[in-house]
Amino acid sequence: MILIVRTTYRDLGTAKRTFHGVLVLTFGDVTLQFYLASSGDKLSVAWYIVLEREIPGFDHFVNGKAAAKASAQLDSFAKEKVLPPLMSFFSISPEDHGVSLEQSPSEKWFSADDGLKTVNGLIDGAEKHKLDARVIADLREFQTVLEVAKQHDIGWHLAVDF
Repeated sequence: MILIVRTTYRDLGTAKRTFHGVLVLTFGDVTLQFYLASSGDKLSVAWYIVLEREIPGFDHFVNGKAAAKASAQLDSFAKEKVLPPLMSFFSISPEDHGVSLEQSPSEKWFSADDGLKTVNGLIDGAEKHKLDARVIADLREFQTVLEVAKQHDIGWHLAVDF
């Protein structure tokens, strides 16, 4: 996998790769656009949950690959239900962003209850539209983690693994 960082779409035209998508991140006055491409191999992006603190005895691992792959459909379901899309819960720790910035973005934490509202709505939409069972399984994993986080009053955010 190759991660190409550009500021405009036309810059990607010079890359002889298959274009798979763009991830736009805004941190205050700084906007980063990540164009995802591969040289023929399968792109394996996964969404995962980061908890504000660990929950003893609880494994909060989620697969997240199928959900990430279905992001356009999930965003559409969120829009239909007037819910924030999952990527609106995205944040990154200052030491993990991997980009040198004068002012590092601060990590944002969201309430598990807010995340559950979105995830539950996405599960409804995914089941209604008969999405791949792997997408629904990913969303159910998110649901389980967020329910436990809510019980422990722990914040969370979404992260992306490339």
